[in-house]
Amino acid sequence: MEWRETVDAVVLHPVTQCQGCGASLTEVAVLEYELRQVHELPSLSLQVIEHQAEVKYCEHCQTLNRGKFPSDVTNVVQYGSNLKGLMVYLMEAQLLPFERTRELLKDLLGCQVSEGTLCNTRTTCAQQLEPIEAQIKDAIEQAAVGHFDETGLRVNSKLWWLHVACTSGLTYYFVHAKRGTAAMDEMDILPNFTGTSIHDGWKSYARYGCTHSLCNAHHLRELRFIVERYKQPWAEEMISLLLDIKAEVERAKAEHLSVLDARQVEAFEQRYRQVLADGFKHNPMPTVDEMHPRNEASRSRVHPKLARPTSKAPSCCLGVYV
Repeated sequence: MEWRETVDAVVLHPVTQCQGCGASLTEVAVLEYELRQVHELPSLSLQVIEHQAEVKYCEHCQTLNRGKFPSDVTNVVQYGSNLKGLMVYLMEAQLLPFERTRELLKDLLGCQVSEGTLCNTRTTCAQQLEPIEAQIKDAIEQAAVGHFDETGLRVNSKLWWLHVACTSGLTYYFVHAKRGTAAMDEMDILPNFTGTSIHDGWKSYARYGCTHSLCNAHHLRELRFIVERYKQPWAEEMISLLLDIKAEVERAKAEHLSVLDARQVEAFEQRYRQVLADGFKHNPMPTVDEMHPRNEASRSRVHPKLARPTSKAPSCCLGVYV
């Protein structure tokens, strides 16, 4: 922990009596101070702030004038914006369910909040964020590169899908009961997206007219599976190639370059073609019997030759442009 030059409070521990002879040291000058710092929370308590709006009568025109309350002070008794923000933070950022959020607020602040209040607070927050949500959506649509993915989640114990569209600085989430194009159309980003879409190759993405690039994180995961399951050396070589490309791209970015040197690109492409050649050499096309075994014992095993490299999917791995 770091020493702070500026502190919020100082607690003095005086020396009033000599530990040796018992003489009084109250009037003795202090030689020096030994310092220790404690990082601590302030006392947690719920503040009640009363707003008083003046009412004045004008004797000249007989008008009754009233002071204006802040725009967020709308009821006689209500929760403040900071407390409401904490409610939303606990539920959305920390993923606490209603009951645990209520318990935390009660235990730490002595604030007994109903589930209805939590639900209404979250709904109000979402409504107020709609303009920001629209701005994020529009910015992703106009981005040169966008990343898209979908993952399962439970909604009322049923399988739904959380769709995501993001750039390096923006993220847009969309929950839908479907995984494919019906959800992507309703999300309404990919139908208008004209940049390069990076994804895992899920077939629904292919119907959109933007430029497509496959995700190297997914490539690395699948290549690692082939290495561990089938002991395929070409897959290990492809992993090394992808990581080397990534390192060179990051180096180029640090030097404020927008593209790799043409000789580097050529060298990477040569390595790429050599990896594929090695993979095909050690994994010739399986025979018909190997592809379609006739007996149950053979049918239950996956033949190693099926873990062959493909020259079609990884071609976009050479993402050498920064």
